[in-house]
Amino acid sequence: MDESRLPEEPEKLKTQDYTPDMVGVLGMLSKAFDRYIKGLTYPVMEMGKKGKRRWIGMDSESNFRLIQDPMLARAQNLSPLVNPREIQNWLVEKGRVESALAAAEELIPQYDYGIGIAKKGLWLSFIFSMMGLETRDYVVIRNGPGSRIGAPMHTKDPGDFEGKRILIFENDAITGESLACIPRLLLEARVKCQAIDVLLISRYAHVDEECYEAHKSRLAKGQYLGQSETGKHVIDTFSQIPPKFIRNKMSLESDFGGRNGNIHKLRETLRAKIHGK
Repeated sequence: MDESRLPEEPEKLKTQDYTPDMVGVLGMLSKAFDRYIKGLTYPVMEMGKKGKRRWIGMDSESNFRLIQDPMLARAQNLSPLVNPREIQNWLVEKGRVESALAAAEELIPQYDYGIGIAKKGLWLSFIFSMMGLETRDYVVIRNGPGSRIGAPMHTKDPGDFEGKRILIFENDAITGESLACIPRLLLEARVKCQAIDVLLISRYAHVDEECYEAHKSRLAKGQYLGQSETGKHVIDTFSQIPPKFIRNKMSLESDFGGRNGNIHKLRETLRAKIHGK
């Protein structure tokens, strides 16, 4: 594809883009999100005999202790999977909050549950939860080339998903392996959903040379769009969303970009959450 026709990399927010109103909303959003991630269950991995592993649910405080004390983790034969501090990769892309709100207003009536994939899918899951959708998040990690393993960041019964309409939130889907992990976990739990759709934050991934080299052998035909003038490799991540599991695919970038949701409703919801009303 001609470089001039490649999808542009998301524009970063500049100081002049922050209106006083938006500064206040983003400040409340950050505080509420911090509470949200601290309330999640953080799975760790226990190494058993003969290399077999199992998930153990832990709270944020216990997870932090293992992260801060590697000797303790080694002594207990445990491996922490998610550092809550790394989840705070907060929004720096222009228009993302507004398009997320527009997506929430349109999509929430169509679904029963949302599932955020940690780490980058969590903020979108959080936005939808603020706007009224019940969400249950999962962590998915690499387990070698072409392999993913996942665990819930909640203690609810997966049977609640039976016959329900599910919307999965993820940053992008370069290989589609993390997305496929969630339906597989539900199948293992013998849960049959009415429908599973996906909402990505970005349809097009703009990756550096190292990331491109790591993934290029697994890209589908036509998925690689070219290299931009800035040296980033541009990948269409819709191509790898598994049709076997996923009914519809959407992204904030391609389906809701440039649209503004109800920031005033979000502000009032955040005020109620922060002040416990």
